[in-house]
Amino acid sequence: MTAKEFFKSTSFKCIAVLLSILLVCGVLLTLCNAVFKVTEKDLRERAISQIYEQTVDATEQDLSTRTTEYTYSTIQEAYYVEFTDKKTNEKVYNYLVKVTGKGGFGGDVGCYVAVNLASDKKTITGIYSVQIISAEGESFLSNITSAHLKQITEIEYTDGFVYEFGWVNGGNSEGKDFINTGASMTMRAISNAVNGAINLVKEITTGTVTAEPEPVPEPEPPTIYDDFKYAEFIDKKQTSHKVNSNLTITYHVVVNPVDYTSLFKFDVTVSDTEVVSISLSDKEDADGTTPGFGSDIGNAPETLVGMTLEDIQALFTDDTFTPNSNVSNIFTGASLTGTAYYRAAAFALANYDKALASAWEYASFVDGDETSYQVNNDDSVTFHITVNPIVYTESYGFDITVSSEGKITSMTQTKEGSTGGFEQYVSAAAKNLVGKTLADIEALYQDKTFDPEKEVGTIFTGASYSDTAHYRAAAYALANYNLAIILGGNA
Repeated sequence: MTAKEFFKSTSFKCIAVLLSILLVCGVLLTLCNAVFKVTEKDLRERAISQIYEQTVDATEQDLSTRTTEYTYSTIQEAYYVEFTDKKTNEKVYNYLVKVTGKGGFGGDVGCYVAVNLASDKKTITGIYSVQIISAEGESFLSNITSAHLKQITEIEYTDGFVYEFGWVNGGNSEGKDFINTGASMTMRAISNAVNGAINLVKEITTGTVTAEPEPVPEPEPPTIYDDFKYAEFIDKKQTSHKVNSNLTITYHVVVNPVDYTSLFKFDVTVSDTEVVSISLSDKEDADGTTPGFGSDIGNAPETLVGMTLEDIQALFTDDTFTPNSNVSNIFTGASLTGTAYYRAAAFALANYDKALASAWEYASFVDGDETSYQVNNDDSVTFHITVNPIVYTESYGFDITVSSEGKITSMTQTKEGSTGGFEQYVSAAAKNLVGKTLADIEALYQDKTFDPEKEVGTIFTGASYSDTAHYRAAAYALANYNLAIILGGNA
């Protein structure tokens, strides 16, 4: 086919028609895009109109000299808004802040936060509106409704008030302003966004930078030694003990510095009446003796073996166990070291009964009065456990059987403590723990609180507090198998 023939052919005519259509469509598309293009300004004005449910004038604020980056929030934009509310016919004075709150379940949560002002245009009176505009990774975002966001605006505000309506900055609000959405970590990020917006408005209206609210502190966890006699002598967090098969108790006692010494670390074994053995845990690391006095102690600690608490107390004029009298050859010129030994021994002897009762590991997780166990004929132990409420839940109940190999052979939930509709997520959760050992569970966490720090497999079903309850119950049963066998019988 020649070129002349091609240009006269049907194929060429079809191609020409198609090219013409494409050209026309391209021109039309360009024109439509120019006519109907939605600019970022248009989108912002639409969002603002939606927030206030009417058209308002919003004057953008210059933030170049303002604090816009906080630990828990980042400010992007701010607008001054003043209008008459069509519904109430009242004058409204606002700063509308576009802000990102940090600390959500999956990341950050972007919000428009409208901060209400009094007629003086300086005094903050509360929150006018909160709108979520971005929340990638927030699995339970759909749980947060417009009604929940409206609750934020109903909270009474006074100067210095910190909004804490979720799980805030690693702590919790203890129910003060908690809004039960089933998405507490997303609400934490929204809390941070609101607090950040208020800080910016304070800076704009008063000219002073307000310190960011500090994270809600985690309460200092209690230790099992808080009510032990002579507990003031020891480091309660570093001290531990276990019950031996002959019902003696071995303590790893960390004695606080005595005047000019450092910490001492002792291994002390006691029966219900006397010291069985006492020694430094590790000569290199555990001896707090002031340099130059170590050689003076010699074999003197051996004189404590066989002593009762009464024997020790009789040597002193008070319960400080300081060298105020001749106390045999343990005080050999290293009197402060001697004091440390006596304090360790006295602590161990004075608390035998309490140590036996509190030897149950993870006991703080359970209701001791509602928890029991029974030793079975095959040397397995069945625990009937009531787990204490976790933040916003009720208590949970579990029956767990642990084999002589230290594995869970069965686990059933006997009481449901989930709230807010999360019960549906945990129906198979207990089955996932069958076959697990204590090491398996402890390896999944950054600490031994068993809080939902990270994804830990299939038991994490979207009901994180319920999952925590399952893990706490399992850890309690596994950790206390040996003690149940030693004590025997039913309890």
